[in-house]
Amino acid sequence: MMKPIALGLLLSAGLAAQPAPIFDGRSYLKAIQKPSKAEAATVQAEVRQRSQEKFLKKRLEGLDAGKFEEAFEIRGVAAGSFTRAGAAQRAVLYRYSYTNGVVVLEGDKVVAHYSGDPGDYALYVAIFAAPDLNGNGLSEMVLLRNTEDTADVYAYFFDSGKYQGATMVFTTNVRPGEDPPPNEKIQDLAYAVRAQGSKLQRETFRRGAKGPWTVKAGFANFQLESKGRTDRLQRIDP
Repeated sequence: MMKPIALGLLLSAGLAAQPAPIFDGRSYLKAIQKPSKAEAATVQAEVRQRSQEKFLKKRLEGLDAGKFEEAFEIRGVAAGSFTRAGAAQRAVLYRYSYTNGVVVLEGDKVVAHYSGDPGDYALYVAIFAAPDLNGNGLSEMVLLRNTEDTADVYAYFFDSGKYQGATMVFTTNVRPGEDPPPNEKIQDLAYAVRAQGSKLQRETFRRGAKGPWTVKAGFANFQLESKGRTDRLQRIDP
């Protein structure tokens, strides 16, 4: 008969080996989670306070502070351990006028506030979490963004505000306001990304102008792309 301790170790190993989905480019908008009313109120109060301090005040120079509610919007929330290993935390992505930020909550307390944008006429549109990929005990924040003049969506990975790299979420050969390229079939590509232990894996899907998504390539390990970018999230809380 197998000893209970040995059985427990086997079960733990089996659970640890299970892949952890991060996002799916076919349906990422439907997967965005909303914070509770209490969390939303805490984040709104935090952003309102910081907007009167040097960092955000300088970035948002000329913005009418009396129209805060019109300029402020929450874009989603993700659960993880973002600033302290083992902590049960919630990272809330917000948009304030033309800037983005993330407020990390632990219970009803603000434990971190990050500010930063992907640039190039872009804003972050969603937030997800990845399990600890580099072994430091912290979850990675995964922020999705798109640019104003394309339908392309990218995922940016951050660890404690430090940029880790990016990967494609969705792309198409049809550009907004333009006809499809001549002699070229319409094709959308979407990517589902998961963590398998410390490795990232990606599955690729495609579809034409009509019809369902089909698998183009099954899950395989891949590396984030980081060449040429210096994105980061600036921590602005004391």
